[in-house]
Amino acid sequence: MVPWRGQTAELRCYSSPKSLSTRAGWWIVALCAWLSACAWRGEGLVHGAALGPMLETSTGERYKLVYGEDDRMLAYLDGHMVVMEGRRIGRTLKVGEWSIPAGLHGLNVWYGTLERRGVQLGLQDRNSGAYYFLGPDVTDALAPYVGEDVLVEGYVVGNHLVKVLHHQVLAKRD
Repeated sequence: MVPWRGQTAELRCYSSPKSLSTRAGWWIVALCAWLSACAWRGEGLVHGAALGPMLETSTGERYKLVYGEDDRMLAYLDGHMVVMEGRRIGRTLKVGEWSIPAGLHGLNVWYGTLERRGVQLGLQDRNSGAYYFLGPDVTDALAPYVGEDVLVEGYVVGNHLVKVLHHQVLAKRD
């Protein structure tokens, strides 16, 4: 109400509990930050850190990785080159899709959950989606890790048969 010739202005103040407005304000800020996150695609080296895995790009930028239960293998990929896409907010990267183009030894990489099919071991590769059997020479070494996420490096010697030269357990199932 606007005062008119000698009238006084009436000021009404409606207050809400401070804790409610503060909490609501923070939720609104967080929602706006999430909605304004930038799509990001790139590659870099994964490094293990005290506060969780970090991705370092070729330009030297470092991003803290935030990932879901299905992507927990990322925490064990210290030193691997990873191609990744996700959403970036500041120096934090929410992981979407990711793949490993090559292993630490320069060989082809297959990674997924180790399975036993009959007497052979194999895995459903996350990069290609195809199922690969692992050579019989690593059956004894990898048998204790059936059901766990593993990464194997090597080369293909036959129809979906991989000669494993290096293996690494990425994440233990609880």
